[in-house]
Amino acid sequence: MSHAKGTRLDGIASVEDLRQRCVIDEDSGCWHLRTARGKALPRGDRHVVWVHGLGHITATRAVWLLSHPGKTLRNGWICFRTCDSYDCVSPLHVSAANRGTWFRHIKASGKARTPAKLAAIAALPKVNQKLTPELRQWLLESTQSGSEAAHALGITQSRANCIRAEHRKAQATRPAASVFDFASRLVDVVPKTSLEAA
Repeated sequence: MSHAKGTRLDGIASVEDLRQRCVIDEDSGCWHLRTARGKALPRGDRHVVWVHGLGHITATRAVWLLSHPGKTLRNGWICFRTCDSYDCVSPLHVSAANRGTWFRHIKASGKARTPAKLAAIAALPKVNQKLTPELRQWLLESTQSGSEAAHALGITQSRANCIRAEHRKAQATRPAASVFDFASRLVDVVPKTSLEAA
């Protein structure tokens, strides 16, 4: 279907465009941002969106700038969430301030990595990352998912997936069998006199 010249076909131009990409939580008021296919965003990643006139920027910065038209962020200021969600883009839950204010907020909410918290993390039991050759072979032959096999072996899922990926890569780089390779081996096995007689 044709469209008029200058029609915006994708991207975000307003807070409403951003809200349409979210799942609204009625209890907390959070707007949980989703991917283009409606899936939850990965935890720990920076959530970057395309905003008309601004380009690729983080979702928190986008919602702050769109909800405060005509304003710009001061030099050194950052946008952060004041709620507990990692993917919220509600204008009511996004604030802008300097890093000192942000860290005081993080510390008050219990999310900061204080020396006591780092000591508690260090005291956690370490996961065994080494496998015997037999267990490694079992992992490669297992039909279980990465998380199930990792749990059974007492290793992390990422370690199990890395072992399987390395094995697949090694299999892909092995040379394929060739008819010419087979013929050269046949000459070595069959005596030369029998070949001449034929």
